[in-house]
Amino acid sequence: MSCVLRATLLASSFGLLLSACSDPAPVPAAGEPAVAFAPAAPAPTDEAGLRRAVREATAAQRVYAPAGDNAVEYLLELRGLRPDDASIATALMELLPYAVIGSEQAVGREDFAEARRLLGLIERADGSAPALSRLRESIAAAEANAARRLIAEAEAEKLRAQQAAEEAAAAERETQLAEQAARQAPAPVA
Repeated sequence: MSCVLRATLLASSFGLLLSACSDPAPVPAAGEPAVAFAPAAPAPTDEAGLRRAVREATAAQRVYAPAGDNAVEYLLELRGLRPDDASIATALMELLPYAVIGSEQAVGREDFAEARRLLGLIERADGSAPALSRLRESIAAAEANAARRLIAEAEAEKLRAQQAAEEAAAAERETQLAEQAARQAPAPVA
């Protein structure tokens, strides 16, 4: 099963799960114009708004990104409002593997800020998640490797610059010696 199909099925099932727990969306009255573009609204803070935001983010496959506008963050906010709601806890646990994969992919891209942001989301969602220690170690090791590589690249660039300077100095010395030899050579007798 492809990742896109799996994500679509997850989004659909997740949306159904949340819609069973939430109020139906308001339908515009007859003759009332439908709004094509909604102005950018602040993040919802009420339960209905958060549930709607979760549905929209999931449907748009914004499971863990972008920061501040994704299903995992909205679910965490919703869990803060309703800590004993099993459907919220279940939905959060279903989305955590995607955040783990996203963190691993961010490490692979050397986007350590994103990897750490996702690690924080996973930790907030489940502080005892088995992947936490592995992700921490993976991020730390990748950061160390990247730092070593940057140092090696800087040293190699310094060495190349030093070699270029030495070659330029040698060429300058050869030019000076050739000019000096030309000045010291006796003039041909005509």
